[in-house]
Amino acid sequence: MSSHADHDEPAQFSPPQSPNSTPRSRPETEVSDDVDPDPVLETGSVVRSSNNDPRLEMEVTRFRREIEEYASLTGQVVDVRGQVKILQARIKELEPGIQKFMRDNGVDAIDLPNGSIKLQSSTRMAPVKKENIIDHLCRTMPKDTVEALVESLWASRESTTLEKIKLTKAKKQKTQ
Repeated sequence: MSSHADHDEPAQFSPPQSPNSTPRSRPETEVSDDVDPDPVLETGSVVRSSNNDPRLEMEVTRFRREIEEYASLTGQVVDVRGQVKILQARIKELEPGIQKFMRDNGVDAIDLPNGSIKLQSSTRMAPVKKENIIDHLCRTMPKDTVEALVESLWASRESTTLEKIKLTKAKKQKTQ
């Protein structure tokens, strides 16, 4: 029984192709036989190893496959997002007319073979803004006290740092 945890083969995903789209090709990975004392990953290069450590070679091979799969999947996601963007634009074109008809004719829901369309309304509260807080507190407290309090609250807010990798494609050079 094989699992994808071994990363033996990259997972393949074929997004639906529209008649006007062209499939993206997988980026070619350059493999170098140059001798370096340590494995190195530099911008625009690949990991090289002169060490005959089989575990290191397996890790480097696995890493290369993961990079290739990541680049391929990222390209496929870009293609699918482009297709989704076109579909969402059409949905936005249709929504106002459907909403108007339902509202004007008192229709709350329309049953469809694969679900239903419901006319819903919701009210959202505006986000809390520093200026709003100051304005409301100034009605009951001195302005300098309010400003000091709000500055203290704003400065002591908790922050979170997230790490993420992102694939950026090289810009195509213009031919003259």
